[in-house]
Amino acid sequence: MNDIRFGPAPGATTTSMITIYPDNAYLDPGVAAMAGNQPFTMGRLFNDAPQYVAHTTTRSATFNAGLEGVIGDWHWDANYMYGNAFMSADMNEFNNQRFYAAVDAVRDPASGNIVCGVSLRDPGLMPGCVPMNVLGDGAPSQAAINYVMGHAHYSVVNTENIVSANVSGPVFDLPA
Repeated sequence: MNDIRFGPAPGATTTSMITIYPDNAYLDPGVAAMAGNQPFTMGRLFNDAPQYVAHTTTRSATFNAGLEGVIGDWHWDANYMYGNAFMSADMNEFNNQRFYAAVDAVRDPASGNIVCGVSLRDPGLMPGCVPMNVLGDGAPSQAAINYVMGHAHYSVVNTENIVSANVSGPVFDLPA
């Protein structure tokens, strides 16, 4: 098993094109006014989130066998090859659907608490959504990071079977 760590720096991942709406509860009203009270997009370096780590396992095997012989003036050979390669990977990564739901953080008019916008517009669509503050280094809470981090797993198996045979020898004689 191998660990593959990737991202621009330890503990960092990059996300671009995060849309911030003017009603974002974490957005300073003065900044929203500078943007003309219109949504804007931004990029962010998540050096305050876990680094992506992929745990990989690989195995492979190859078997090759052949025979050859002579029958009269004819030479023959036959060959069989079997190959099998397996790779499995488990990794942590942002769950994009949860991430974008969490970034859409608004103030609940009834309670005054900061909640995910989807929790007001379509309760039950993203249960347990934790609003995420992406405006500033160290701003996302651990609960929000835990909510948006996902787990991916995939496996790949490649198998090949190759059979070959050759026969050579005189077919007939030509005059000359």
